[in-house]
Amino acid sequence: MTTVLIVTCSSDVHSDEIAPKLQKTGARVVRLNTDQIVDRRVELTFSDTEHDDRISIDNEECFLSELTSVWYRRPTTPQTGVVDCHQREFAEKEIGELLRQLYLLAPKARWVSKYQSLDVARRKIPQLHMAKRCGMRVPKTVATNSPSLVRRFFDDCDGRIIYKTLHAPVIQPFDGPELWGIPTTIIEKHHLERIDLVRPTGGIFQEYIEKAYEVRVTIIGNALFASKIDSQADPRGRTDWRDAVANQLVSVSTYSLPSVVANQCLSIVENFDLAFGAIDLICSPAGEYIFLELNCNGQWLWVEDETGQPLSEAMVRLLTTA
Repeated sequence: MTTVLIVTCSSDVHSDEIAPKLQKTGARVVRLNTDQIVDRRVELTFSDTEHDDRISIDNEECFLSELTSVWYRRPTTPQTGVVDCHQREFAEKEIGELLRQLYLLAPKARWVSKYQSLDVARRKIPQLHMAKRCGMRVPKTVATNSPSLVRRFFDDCDGRIIYKTLHAPVIQPFDGPELWGIPTTIIEKHHLERIDLVRPTGGIFQEYIEKAYEVRVTIIGNALFASKIDSQADPRGRTDWRDAVANQLVSVSTYSLPSVVANQCLSIVENFDLAFGAIDLICSPAGEYIFLELNCNGQWLWVEDETGQPLSEAMVRLLTTA
């Protein structure tokens, strides 16, 4: 019997959408919402033989040897409910380590994708190196916490550079429920007056490249789906298209990538040993494709909604194929 373990969080709409479709194929679906782990009983049990090792979530049990696939979709930090900050830090580290050790098990299952591979591939500097190895052009880039280097880079690029975060593009202020997004930002001359703020954080700074439009390339197993994002059609999408797409200010349509570029994208995902990847590209006014970044667990249902491409079907097929 096909058994799929989904590791995600309670608010993940992708898992909500795909789990019933997996079940329609006859697959058994076991879902672990990591944000609710404190309210559920999770057990890893090891016996004398590897065949009998198993995971139990509440009263739902499955043998690790019987897992067809594990979809490492979108796990989030467990909410421990511990009030004292020192005890909370200890609890979060311990429960987080329980999960991380789970992610290193079931080597015979298909992982979408492997935790070890994701740990490298989600980092932006290795992504740029990999894209160059696979033959793609990348923007001129500096990753630094040096204000003087940022100023020099600003001058070298004729005052046309952008800033990106190195890690997470969101912050959670005051331990509250609100999240603040940190979008890709054009650095202007007045920002340099406070560029010393980069010292304790660092950041990625890249040359600003003129765009004709942008392309989202979603790779699921060996299936590649390309979509054109007309990001320059609205001022709110010209630097960072995410909010413009969410608010339907710019169009998204099915796109045919040149085979050379498609193969380069497939090579990036394959060389990182991933089963899924969402790659963002720029197409310049001259028709040149420039790699921006790889989203190892990026959102993709919106691509299906906008273009009608069968991404869900491809994901179900990947997760149910041994």
